[in-house]
Amino acid sequence: MDALSNIVKDFNDTYGNIEWKNRDEVQRQIEELPARIATSVDFVNAVRNGDRQVAQITFNDDIINIVAGMLEEKTEFVQTYFANQDFQNFVNARVFQAAVSWLNTK
Repeated sequence: MDALSNIVKDFNDTYGNIEWKNRDEVQRQIEELPARIATSVDFVNAVRNGDRQVAQITFNDDIINIVAGMLEEKTEFVQTYFANQDFQNFVNARVFQAAVSWLNTK
């Protein structure tokens, strides 16, 4: 989870600073993504029974739906996620790794 807590900092260091109005809320939402994706039966089955490529494809489909569903919560993270492709790819790569690692310990 340490890698996830640094996503905003690492992204800003790599791509330039995003001025968050509520950085703590954005950070919380990012840190919750692995647990949210782990509720996807398709993703869990792909990680446990498929290869990494199948898991990545399933993840890519599911993460979009999960983040879109977060629109009912604070929207700053969601708006940036969909508006900034570099940020989306960066978050997806880190969350995928964290979710796979988390599932492999269960």
